[in-house]
This record gives sequence, structure tokens and C-alpha cells, in this order.
Amino acid sequence: MPDELAALIAAGAPAEAATPSEPATPAQPATTGIETQGASDWEDRFKGLQRVVSEKDRALSDLQKQVEELRLSSLSEDERDAYARQREADEIAALRAENELLRLASNPKYASVYEPFTKLLKARSAEEQLEYMTTLLAPKAPTEPAREPEAPPVDSNNPRRTTGITMPDGTEMTDTLAKMILDRASGLVR
Repeated sequence: MPDELAALIAAGAPAEAATPSEPATPAQPATTGIETQGASDWEDRFKGLQRVVSEKDRALSDLQKQVEELRLSSLSEDERDAYARQREADEIAALRAENELLRLASNPKYASVYEPFTKLLKARSAEEQLEYMTTLLAPKAPTEPAREPEAPPVDSNNPRRTTGITMPDGTEMTDTLAKMILDRASGLVR
């Protein structure tokens, strides 16, 4: 069949005409139009972004190789060997550091700080590192909401006897509390 397709296309027939008739597949039921369109737009944009990033990474890698070749072309044979040894030593040191970091990651003592530390190390510039540190050191909102004081249980058949005014939460109004309320109210009246 591929040979037939190639012959039809070579003869000038459009590609649609070259495809044999196949039984029609039922269309997928459509979800809401906005959701489908938004999801497909997002997927298309994300795929495009991934493609562009991949192309830029390849171009950057190629340029780095060219720069390296140009740098090495101006060096003598001994200098090239010394440069290669230094580069290997740097790579070995980086791999040792990575191995040590992975070994320490399994230590329960450092498990809670391992992920933030690796994110800090992966930052490309000092500014990115400082930005990350400010987010780490920023005061965090309290995770537990403040509890309201619990009202004491009240027996409706035998209410508590008080000598003064009782607040809605069951506490007794004191002179200092009354003075504070009156001071605030007098400020509003003026």
C-alpha cells in the first residue's frame, strides 16, 4: 500500500485522494467548548515552548563547543593537554560533590533541608540564589488559625449568679473593660 500511495502522489494526485477510504471513526464527544479550546491552546503553547527551549539549548551547546574549539586552537599541544587534565579534574570534583550530596540526602538528619539546598545550588546566578533565599526566609503565615476562647458551659436551668454585667461569651464585665469600651465609644461620638 505505501508503494501505491507514493505512485499516486508522484503522479500528482493530492494526498487526500491517495488515502484509501477507511471506515469513519465516531467523533469523540465534545466537552464544553471553552474548556476544550483552553486545554488544547495550552497544550499547543506548551509544546511550542518546549520545542523552542530545546532548539535554544541545542544552539547554545553548539556555540559552546565552537568557543571551546577556538580556545583550544590557539594553544600549544602541552597547553591543550594541561587544559584537558584541568577540565577532567574539575569534572571529577563536581561528580564527587554530587555523590556526596546524594549520600547526604539519604541521611535523615539532612532530609528536610536537602531539597531547598539543591534548589539553591541549581540557581544560575547570585541574584537567583538571593531571591530563593528571601522566599525561604520570608515569614510564613500561621498554619493554624487562632482559636477563639471557648465560652464556659451554661446551665440554662440554673444560670450563674453575677453581681455585674455578663458579656455574650459568658465572661463578666470588669471595670477596666467597661472603661475601655466607654473610651472607645466616646471617641466615636465626637
